[in-house]
Amino acid sequence: MKTRKITLELRDYLKKPLGQLIRLKEGNRIEILTRVLKKYDPVKIITVGDVITETFLKNNITPDLYIVDGKTLRNEFTSNSIRQYDIKIINKPGTVDSSAWSAIKTCLEKEGKSGLLIEGEEDLLVLPSVILAPLGAVVLYGQPDEGVVIIKVDLETKKMVQKILDLMEESDDE
Repeated sequence: MKTRKITLELRDYLKKPLGQLIRLKEGNRIEILTRVLKKYDPVKIITVGDVITETFLKNNITPDLYIVDGKTLRNEFTSNSIRQYDIKIINKPGTVDSSAWSAIKTCLEKEGKSGLLIEGEEDLLVLPSVILAPLGAVVLYGQPDEGVVIIKVDLETKKMVQKILDLMEESDDE
């Protein structure tokens, strides 16, 4: 897959949740997430973002794949829970780099849990995560100042995400 860049039109569109928005308060965060996960009964759990990953790991829930960049809201994020990475790649802000596709695919195909460290920005890696995840998986990411978005991976969500990817600009890897 070629590297894709976000367009101005898509930037506004992607500010809206791509799945179910779960509004969370600090005190009940993990109880709500646990209840929602039980309802979905996912075959795999994928988290994209440092805060959601940290929340899971602190509460002894290790995602099958977590994708982090060491930042939250463009500020440095230090975690005592996120320590292990299987792969480290570069993914420039506003892009889905071609190397991200193969890294996510590799992590999802391997046995056990995986961590992917991004130098740059991980936000848009929700998109290839949905495309590459098996049916029945869930992808979770933070919605700033609102809560967590959970995407149940099914054929409908894969088609929706593919349409978004098709609207992104293709670019050659640099």
